[in-house]
Amino acid sequence: MHPAFVSSSSSAIPLVLVSAKGLGEWSASRDARTKAVVEAAGFRGDAGKVLLLHGADGAIERVLVGLGEGADGFALASVSGALPAGDYALGEVPAGLSGETLALGWADGAYRFTRYKAGDKPRRLQLPASVDVAEVERQAEAIDWLRDLVNTPPCDLGPVEIADEAAKLAREFGAEIEVTTGEALEDGYPMVHAVGKGAEQAPRFIEISWGKAGAPVVAIVGKGVAFDTGGLNLKPGSGMALMKKDMGGAAHALALSRLVMSAGLPVRLICCVPAVENA
Repeated sequence: MHPAFVSSSSSAIPLVLVSAKGLGEWSASRDARTKAVVEAAGFRGDAGKVLLLHGADGAIERVLVGLGEGADGFALASVSGALPAGDYALGEVPAGLSGETLALGWADGAYRFTRYKAGDKPRRLQLPASVDVAEVERQAEAIDWLRDLVNTPPCDLGPVEIADEAAKLAREFGAEIEVTTGEALEDGYPMVHAVGKGAEQAPRFIEISWGKAGAPVVAIVGKGVAFDTGGLNLKPGSGMALMKKDMGGAAHALALSRLVMSAGLPVRLICCVPAVENA
């Protein structure tokens, strides 16, 4: 199971989702102590705000989660990181919102990049039976992979490694993959070759093909500049720090391709990634 979720937990703390307009109605049916705590904390149901409600023994009994106007399906994205480590349970899904989208928001906020150091203790969410857990996990795993690719520095994710990730993806779903390098790249994709020809890792053009011939074509292209120094016109130091993210387009293209293939969509998918290091 995705690390942001738990199938069942006896210690899961209920999340109570309330909009700013609905808070009054919810509070009206509570005991005097709960009403006093809500009032003293100044909790108004604003979007992303949380209020821990403790029992007589000091343990957290439930968590109030503000939805603001109640229109943001990803309202839980800021919540998972704001809560103490532990297990939580999403009960009733408010009208007008999707349980799957709420769950994806939770996973988004719970994401941690753990390749080089351990992450925090997890905040896991138990989902109600009305939520399609398999679909949530399918999308959350693709998004996490995307973010891992973007967060990995170029010393560990250059053009060679980007191509390796694409090859793993192709193998997983039985897709075809072609990686063009060398003279063939210079002849067929001269601008891609020109950008990366001075780098330690040779540039390459990656093309993944999947699906039945004759099906509607979906073409996805993502820029895969593993690190952009600016070439001959070097960027200042302040501009270098985030240049590992210049391959974010490639990460998005690969992750979206994963979603298309894992859903088994009736399309002919073509995913193209020019992978270079702009040295």
